[in-house]
Amino acid sequence: MIFPTPAIVSERISWINHLYASGTWLVSVGTDEVPHGSPPSVYFTYVGSTVAWKLSAGKIDEQSVERMKDQWGIGLAPDGHSIIALTTSVLGFYVDGPPSQPLPVGGVGLAVCQMEIPACRIDSSRTIVGIRVAALGSDGVSFAYSTGRDIHFTSVTGPERRGSASAPSVAITALRFSPNDGLLAVGLRGGQISVWDKTLRAPVRTLQYTIQDTPAAVRSLYFDLEPGTLISVGEDGGILKWKFLTSQPPGLVHASSFGNRQDVSLDAREELGMVRPEPPRALVAVPVAGSEVIGAMPVYEDNSAASVSETGMIAYGGYYSDHQRTSEAYASILNPPNPRPVMRITDQTRGDDGVTALSFSPSGNLLAIGFDGGGIDLWNMAAQRIVGRLDGHAARINALAFSSNGELLASASTDKTIRLWNPRSATPVRILSDHNSTVLCLSFSIQDGGRLLASGGADNRILLWDANNGQLVRSLEGHSSAVNAVASDPQRKMLVSGGEDGALRFWDTSRFQLLATLLPVSGGNDWLATTPTGFFDGEEMTWGQVLWQFNGNLFDVSPVEIGFRDYFFPKLLARAVEGQLPVASRSLAELNRAQPTVRIVSVTPDSHETVHVDVEVESATSPTQRDEAGKPRSSGVYDVRVFRNRQLVRQWPEISEQAGTGSEPTIEEWRRLRVVPLQPDGKATVPFSHIRLPRPPATGVVEFTAYAFNDDRVKSLNSKPFEYPLQPVPAGTARRAFLITMGVNANQSGWNLDVAVSSAEQARSLLHAKLLEKYSTVIDVPVYSDLADNGEVESAHARKNGLKAALDLLSGGSLDAKLREEIDPNHQLQAATPDDAVVLYVASRGYADPQGTLYLVPYDTGAGYGITEEVLSRCLLHPASSAVCRQARYFLEHSISSADLAAWWQAVDAGELIMILDSCHSGAVPGRDFRPGPLGDPGFGQLSYDKRISVLSSSQPTQTELGLWITGGEGRTLLMEALETVARTKPLQTLGEWLKGAELQLPITMKQLYPEVREDNLQLPLLLDFGAPSATTLRSDSKVGTTAPQPSIRGPPALTAQPH
Repeated sequence: MIFPTPAIVSERISWINHLYASGTWLVSVGTDEVPHGSPPSVYFTYVGSTVAWKLSAGKIDEQSVERMKDQWGIGLAPDGHSIIALTTSVLGFYVDGPPSQPLPVGGVGLAVCQMEIPACRIDSSRTIVGIRVAALGSDGVSFAYSTGRDIHFTSVTGPERRGSASAPSVAITALRFSPNDGLLAVGLRGGQISVWDKTLRAPVRTLQYTIQDTPAAVRSLYFDLEPGTLISVGEDGGILKWKFLTSQPPGLVHASSFGNRQDVSLDAREELGMVRPEPPRALVAVPVAGSEVIGAMPVYEDNSAASVSETGMIAYGGYYSDHQRTSEAYASILNPPNPRPVMRITDQTRGDDGVTALSFSPSGNLLAIGFDGGGIDLWNMAAQRIVGRLDGHAARINALAFSSNGELLASASTDKTIRLWNPRSATPVRILSDHNSTVLCLSFSIQDGGRLLASGGADNRILLWDANNGQLVRSLEGHSSAVNAVASDPQRKMLVSGGEDGALRFWDTSRFQLLATLLPVSGGNDWLATTPTGFFDGEEMTWGQVLWQFNGNLFDVSPVEIGFRDYFFPKLLARAVEGQLPVASRSLAELNRAQPTVRIVSVTPDSHETVHVDVEVESATSPTQRDEAGKPRSSGVYDVRVFRNRQLVRQWPEISEQAGTGSEPTIEEWRRLRVVPLQPDGKATVPFSHIRLPRPPATGVVEFTAYAFNDDRVKSLNSKPFEYPLQPVPAGTARRAFLITMGVNANQSGWNLDVAVSSAEQARSLLHAKLLEKYSTVIDVPVYSDLADNGEVESAHARKNGLKAALDLLSGGSLDAKLREEIDPNHQLQAATPDDAVVLYVASRGYADPQGTLYLVPYDTGAGYGITEEVLSRCLLHPASSAVCRQARYFLEHSISSADLAAWWQAVDAGELIMILDSCHSGAVPGRDFRPGPLGDPGFGQLSYDKRISVLSSSQPTQTELGLWITGGEGRTLLMEALETVARTKPLQTLGEWLKGAELQLPITMKQLYPEVREDNLQLPLLLDFGAPSATTLRSDSKVGTTAPQPSIRGPPALTAQPH
């Protein structure tokens, strides 16, 4: 509303929080502070207040004021004459009602207030505990509120809750590189800490800085001298020490002096290693009768800054006040593990200015102390006195940083400037003043002695300066809000920045390019990586956080599914920071982005163990794309797939992959093989019969979904889940695990090993015991070929047809009687069901061809002793009819390719599928250009995604053979050494968690056993794990074929699809 002349109305409200206006009313919402008593015994009460004035012809009628005590208005009702309000006092005691019916502490009731009267109708049945903010929808009925981390959706007219969505604070507030081993620690405002190793492939550990259920933002991070130890400083001033390579709880270094929570005593919090929560806005409040609370100001010690020296000394500081005799700025020094400060530094000349920034010099002998008023003190640790006062800034000091050689000190201020100082002489050097707003963070480069200085500010920019001459080198732009933290990589010419937008950005400071962006999801428990060219990587649950945007049009967007085929790239962040950015094979802008619609029409039983699923598909037209004739592009429908609890169970047309070749059909061939004939209306119903059902221990549901592709192999959206009710099975029904272990020490072509069979046996023992924790029966299927002490072949069962036969039996197939007796003499192998598990471990030699296809080498590859990897690659790149190339072709035909594995696993219908490939070059399993996602490509990587097969492979295809001959110890491979280490130290974890742990543990184990091995020869295992099939949901009341809609929140900004 625009008033013709300025209008000022005065109706005392201590704090005004919101203003609302309709055509007839102006509403002010706030809090009243009411003093009581007389000095020195003054106390206050705090009550909510909503005040309304009538509007007439755009003017305020000051005489029409109506005050509604203890009501916080959250929005105007559609009639324009009433408001929806929250009714509470500061601590949530009921107002206008019987004193005998108080709301719980932190509780909020709902009220409808008529402004003409004024009077409020209070709904005492609507109590919300812990509410912090609320909003009313434009319909006057929809109501959203937040308790801090979640958003809840409900109605003001009824008690039902319509849904909720997580909206955690993911702003990045702290960054730190370790000085020697390249670890990166990332702190978030929500209290999470992620520690990444130098490969940047995945977080080594995710920590939660929290006080029971109250998260405390991470203010600063430091790596301790002790390996594997991290020190974190919270926004509440508490300091914790983490052993992040272990599962130990953090140790308390220093507890915050902020107010205590009622539910847990201070002593109990300190015993738990926790710090105290943030203050209740500098007041302690006690409820009294009626609607008021009594408040008193506590002793206040604000720890606003912290720093850790290279020798492990910790400095923290801020402002102390008891509101009567003492108010002073301070800095305290800790020397862990002594919990008491060894010295406390104060400077009376700084008056009431609190300490806002601290930084130790590289030697640890000098501590720079920044103040709220803009001053800086230099404290000599040895002499224990101030040796210099640096003045010049006009406002608060936000950051201090010493250069790596200690010759320069940089200070960043709210006055928009950076100042460089000579710390030895305590004199100014120069002023840097190109920021347009508050400067928040600083970092000197490491490798060049600190010549390059990075600064980040509230203007969303990162500026790079030449510290030697003060020249601005480059401005790095990309953050959409304030840059809170910057950190220079000590081992690479790379800068990492973190912002209020939640984005962690990696910059190449030699070429001044953005390499990649890391976005926290689920409050920092998961991460999504992207590059400026549109590639992305992350856990599957993070993909919904990305949209593709075209032509700079906010409304021309597509779901992330359309980019899976070409733009999803595993381990993207690690490749990006090493300069190995991928190149897309085709442009998203040129793809047909019209996506077919898919709907599951019905799920009906066709036996007591199976169901029939009907899927309706329909071709769609694009609202923005046109074909050559100017008509809207249509999608067509291809390759329909059905999933049971997120696991692929059937597809149509059912066409077997080209096993043994690993080749991919052309787009024309794919269309011909996969097209779904449509009716004239563009629709079709595709039937799928005899899909097995899991057997739950209690009443529950199984979830079916489906999707299809368009004519450009762009995936549709998933269908709405269809829930099918299940009946429980009798108690004691057996769940089976089939464990196949294959070890190849003996090979006809001389590709022999020493530790394959013993490693397979150790894997069998370890995995058998673990599977028994979950399954009632574990059936072992050992398949070995071995050499006797004299070099003769002792056993020769590890054949290609033997492994295929075992998987065929688990798929429900039949075998030749002789082969069955060799592989399964006791006839224990049967068709696996959704309640079963199938685990395969293979230890053998391996070969990765120039296209990235993996071949596992079994026993029976033929007597071709001249066959080497060099020969195989030469004959594949330059086919010839020579005898050696004929032998090479025979060798590969009788080896087990990744495409063979994909074809053999295709029909195995087990609920849990795991494969461990412990062989040289097994990292080639996904294929050279594998992009996990529902893309319809051949090869094992695609199938592992669709069928949710967890695959752990022991080495990468680009590595040398050095890793093959280095073993983990007597008679076992490095992978088995790492897996046994994880199993021994974390016995209570699941098998899936063991695999994740082994992926991180293997390079650590190798470095411990072989410290002389170069970094580029370390084995870096690869885990393909797209999440196990979702478990059957157990419910007491399920509606068939329906799923309650759940609100969703799309997080980070959309990716922009860049035409090539």
